[in-house]
Amino acid sequence: MTRSLLLVSIAAAVLLSANAARADTPSLAAALDARDPLALKALAAQSDHPDQATLARGSLEALSRLDDAAIRDLEASATTSSLGADLRRTALNELANLWLRQGRFADAKAAFESANTFGPDPNPAHARDNAQSLDFARVAAHTPAMTASAVTPGSLPITRDMAQLARADVVIGSSTENAVLDTGANYSTITEGAARRVGVHVLDGQIMVTSSVSEATPSRVGVADRVTFGGVEYHNVVFAVLPDESLSFAGGRYKIDVIVGLPVLMHLGRLAFAADAQGETLSFGPSPDARGPDSNFWLDGLEPFATVSVDNAPNPLTMEIDSGARTSQLNHDRRANFAALLDGASTHAVSIGGAGGTLTQQASVVPHLTVHVGAQTVTLDDVEVIDGPSADQDGVIGQDVLRSHGGGYVLDFDAMRFELTPPPPH
Repeated sequence: MTRSLLLVSIAAAVLLSANAARADTPSLAAALDARDPLALKALAAQSDHPDQATLARGSLEALSRLDDAAIRDLEASATTSSLGADLRRTALNELANLWLRQGRFADAKAAFESANTFGPDPNPAHARDNAQSLDFARVAAHTPAMTASAVTPGSLPITRDMAQLARADVVIGSSTENAVLDTGANYSTITEGAARRVGVHVLDGQIMVTSSVSEATPSRVGVADRVTFGGVEYHNVVFAVLPDESLSFAGGRYKIDVIVGLPVLMHLGRLAFAADAQGETLSFGPSPDARGPDSNFWLDGLEPFATVSVDNAPNPLTMEIDSGARTSQLNHDRRANFAALLDGASTHAVSIGGAGGTLTQQASVVPHLTVHVGAQTVTLDDVEVIDGPSADQDGVIGQDVLRSHGGGYVLDFDAMRFELTPPPPH
């Protein structure tokens, strides 16, 4: 699996700025490795290296959910000998991750295996993620792609559990389950016990699910014939099936049986999480907005992230949007992108929870960070800079930003836009 199942504590500060330009455009290999949409946009416009421009454009199209155009350009790049082995391997891996997003598991398997003929990815995190994704694709190779009925505008009541994670009811087969809604989950997730109870068919073969606290948890892949969520009926819904103990915390006092992940959520179009006098709601439906040059929201395979600006960081940062994270965090491995923020930072031990248990590590702590998202301003205190909250991003946006000042947020998968919304008037 290419994403961890983060269940507590993650933190970072952001100011949306999709139109800002980097001071220096990195090489194509560096831009691809960093999943940097602003650099890829500049590289896609170059005329002196048309083959490289095609690959940059294909990668940017994949991040933008322009899937048909991305497939065309990435397939062309994968067979362009002038690009060399490393770039052709990258084109195939990006193509494979796009096909995973579409549920075309056999095509993803073939693309990952073709990429491996060019040797391993020199980025250890990418090599690990691609290997785990290939295992997933192999297990699910004969599973048809998920289908879903048309979406009509609607809303669902949201509750918060003891970990302050958003929950709503989902029907799996004929069983109604109270599920966590997690934009940071590549796939919907279910425990082995719940899978048996609701009739999820578990496929032969093992996969590994990486989390923030363990290298990997041995898991399985399951398929639900029918899932109903938000009035939409889904078929052939793929689940990561985890051991019961992987999603049990505090000595069993807090458990998660089901997580609704990104493939189900993004089908709903524009998601608006908002608080009102009656509580919280998730409103959804086709977006009224068109995609435009101010789009600031991207999908790296099945990982949603935003291009953001942070005070005192010289360039925009890429921040994963994870509604399953209690707090936002910055990624220590990417600290060169925000080195000035670490001036005066202290260090202390932090405990991080996720599938597999908890992990304690030393973290730098930025004492104050002011975040501007559109017209909204958020001040964060004691922002932790930890090892690897997201391998490909500068950090993670968690609930402290998403629910700042009692407000909400919008993830628009049609217009590819991320917004914070103000709290309701008193």
